[in-house]
Amino acid sequence: MKLVYIGNNNTRQNWGCRSTSLALHQLLSINHTVIYSVPEYEAMWTFTPLPRHLFIPTKICKFIYTRRRKNYFKQAYKLLLLAGCQFDYLTENLEQNLNSFYNLALKYPHLKLWLSMIKDSEGIVINGEGSFIFGQKTRRDLLFYLLFISIAIKEKKKVFVLNAMFSPSPKESINLKLLKDSIKILNHSNLITTRDHESKKFLIENHCSSEIQFIPDALFSWKKYIVEGVIDPKFFLTYPERFETLNEYNFDIPFICLGGSSIAVASNDKKIVIRQYIKLGKELKKLEAKLYLVISCIGDSFLNEVGEAIDAPVIPVNTSVFLAIQILSKSKLFISGRYHPSIMASLGGTPCIYLGSNSHKTKSIQEVLRLKEIREFSSVPSDVEITEILISSKRILSQNAELRNQINSVTSDLEIETKKLITIL
Repeated sequence: MKLVYIGNNNTRQNWGCRSTSLALHQLLSINHTVIYSVPEYEAMWTFTPLPRHLFIPTKICKFIYTRRRKNYFKQAYKLLLLAGCQFDYLTENLEQNLNSFYNLALKYPHLKLWLSMIKDSEGIVINGEGSFIFGQKTRRDLLFYLLFISIAIKEKKKVFVLNAMFSPSPKESINLKLLKDSIKILNHSNLITTRDHESKKFLIENHCSSEIQFIPDALFSWKKYIVEGVIDPKFFLTYPERFETLNEYNFDIPFICLGGSSIAVASNDKKIVIRQYIKLGKELKKLEAKLYLVISCIGDSFLNEVGEAIDAPVIPVNTSVFLAIQILSKSKLFISGRYHPSIMASLGGTPCIYLGSNSHKTKSIQEVLRLKEIREFSSVPSDVEITEILISSKRILSQNAELRNQINSVTSDLEIETKKLITIL
């Protein structure tokens, strides 16, 4: 089957997006041909003003729009809105989005290309990942993917929504109208695969009538990339390579990793976040293992300041995902609110302590991994939680071999389950 792959996230400064996008593409390519990939940044950031507003130069609109949250541009942005400017062809009116796209495809080459690729294909694949979160603040990528499903339906192509999570937001109430309209579109899918059981339950409870199957995240198929032996620090040097940093890294001794969360800085005061992570880092440094701070997403860059404050080395976001898997999978413990990095760790049997996130994902991954005790700490742990995390860390380190065997057994099963995608598509 000739497929168009929507949501290829392998260019993002995010280990999880890069790794699972590549893993899904790899699985699809076994029996099918991916004739075109629409990159994720198009879903997140593409700027295309509607034709009826072109009396205001595009460059001016874009300049003000991208700075609209800064004090000097807030008023200019409001004036443009009053003038009737619309800064995106994607709105919560899903039917209008479809009409706008076909009109815009006559003018904008990249939209015309997307349309022609869908016309040339036999179906589209939506790499759902964590985009289908239905809070009051609507995600642009959610609207983008729903638009492409609508286009595929109109062009009478098959629709596969894969590797997806469907979730309410933990911080906001559900946008019920958008959810209802989304379900109407999703009901035309030939197949939806959810990466966790909670997502499947969410769809069924909201009356989705498409075929829905639980298939573990595509990243579980990468267990094959775990290699034995010690990581040579020289292979870890990232651009620009500086040999003076080699002494910071030693993976030949027991080590643990501390990462961030998809919601830590986004929903909290950065100063408070840094203060609490410094407290947590200082406590973790008391353990009999070297501490590394892991920036698996650009949103966790605050860990650079934490690292300076507690004198702990930082593993940067531009690290190769294949090396990232080796590091996390060989760690004695990984503490994080990040979904895919937790999978990376589990591929080698590394136990995790889970922090909060922007959805149900860090709870649901524990269910997927069949953990006996499911616990999610706050994305920014309180002083009390920091004490509890330290107690849990000591227990995990004392039972490390046993826990690793259990997790390795489960991820071996999940690797097999993930490959079911090859046969059912």
